[in-house]
Amino acid sequence: MLKRFHTKNLRLYVNDPYAMGDILLKEENGWERTESYVANLKTVLGPGLLGTRGAKHKAQRKLVTGIERQIQEQGTGAVGIDIFEWSHRSALDAIGLGSMGHDFQTLSGVDSEYSKAIKHLLPALFSLAILRPIMPTLYKIGPAWFRRAIITRVPSKAIKQLLSVVDVQHEQALQIFDQKKRALADGKHDYNLASAQKDVVALMLQANKNAEFKDKISEEEMLGQLNSLSTSTLIFAGHDTTSGTLACIFQTLAEHPETQSKLREELQKCPLEDPDYATLKSFPLLDAVIKETLRLHPPVTVVERVSSRDTVLPLRTPTGVDAEGRSCTALVVPAGTLVMLSLRAANRDPTTWGPDAHEWNPHRWLESLPAGVADARIPGVYSNMYVVAAQGHPDD
Repeated sequence: MLKRFHTKNLRLYVNDPYAMGDILLKEENGWERTESYVANLKTVLGPGLLGTRGAKHKAQRKLVTGIERQIQEQGTGAVGIDIFEWSHRSALDAIGLGSMGHDFQTLSGVDSEYSKAIKHLLPALFSLAILRPIMPTLYKIGPAWFRRAIITRVPSKAIKQLLSVVDVQHEQALQIFDQKKRALADGKHDYNLASAQKDVVALMLQANKNAEFKDKISEEEMLGQLNSLSTSTLIFAGHDTTSGTLACIFQTLAEHPETQSKLREELQKCPLEDPDYATLKSFPLLDAVIKETLRLHPPVTVVERVSSRDTVLPLRTPTGVDAEGRSCTALVVPAGTLVMLSLRAANRDPTTWGPDAHEWNPHRWLESLPAGVADARIPGVYSNMYVVAAQGHPDD
């Protein structure tokens, strides 16, 4: 745990599992995403789930949580292949169908304006990272059209590229949104999981239609939510997470041919041509390979939170001793403290994972895990590790 005092507010860099568990799960309501992070997403995606906080966010989260509950209740010669490209295409098609009910057909060779533009969003955002601290202030300057008029006059290639991507994704969102609204208004589809239309957007529209007046969200927020689904989901759960993880798995298997051969033998025993998730989960080595790759290479390596109130973080590793010689196993954190949670460091901590914590060893998942793993009480969404932070956080 590192402290930094050279800024206006205290900053902490944390990888202690007790402290991370407190922030991400036990006391999650006392921590928020940073204002600059939310302002950035609101500028790009609109006032959807990722671009709002407070009461508006809670209303949208309530709507989405109802949908999540519905979903949970159903349940020859060697050639060179660009694995990352095909991983990207498969993830884009799969998540497009699942979240928006839209088939981008990239696996069939179709390259739409959207599928091409979306690849440039993250590079453009990262190249403009220097503006992130002032985004909350910029977002408060006048209405959206005024900010757009100002920013289009800035002679920056990165800004122009970002605007181009935003325009393409917004147009795509409008088309899908209008299509779903017309279908719902015509009564052609009863959007539930028993129907052929099982995408999240259709379910979200239906849920908002049936919600009480106080819980309804505006059309602008709905469109922002669709932008969040079509952009952030496809970027963070598609391009940079699913496809990136698949590429890591293929690369690691290429570096470990013995494990690759054993995995191939295991998968060849599958009796189904198109197995469902439960069937795939039953293959122990496949499950272990995925878990171990995600442990070493989590899709998100660092997340930020700001304490909304004074709090005390529990620590597994004492920071020292107090005046009376007692170990300091907790840390007082004042309101407004920025905390950076290192998921990658926590997943590679030898205290938790043992002396081979930095090595790729899928067989660790086929045996009893080290006692340090159970002791760490890691709030990961995928078996004892940090993969996506704060799955249940009200602001995520």
